[in-house]
Amino acid sequence: MSGAPIVVLCYRNGVSSYGTWLTDPTMLDRIRTLAHEGGKSLVADVIWYNREPWTKAITDAWAAVDTFDVSLALDRDRPEPVAPAKALRKKRPKR
Repeated sequence: MSGAPIVVLCYRNGVSSYGTWLTDPTMLDRIRTLAHEGGKSLVADVIWYNREPWTKAITDAWAAVDTFDVSLALDRDRPEPVAPAKALRKKRPKR
């Protein structure tokens, strides 16, 4: 499946604690379906309240989270690919 991963960002006291990139094809299919049915808020509710079994894989890692956000970077939202970055210059070995 091609498509940008969906990111779940977690916050503690208003500061971003960590993010989880969802790349599992089953999760992505279900999230795309939920997004089509009810948008970002429905996706967020399903994840936050563990309304489906696959959400536990995301929320079990949360130690203490006040709020979170879901970025729905779906295929149609993905920007055009950019040219590859130039390779960094290798350092010479020390003598």
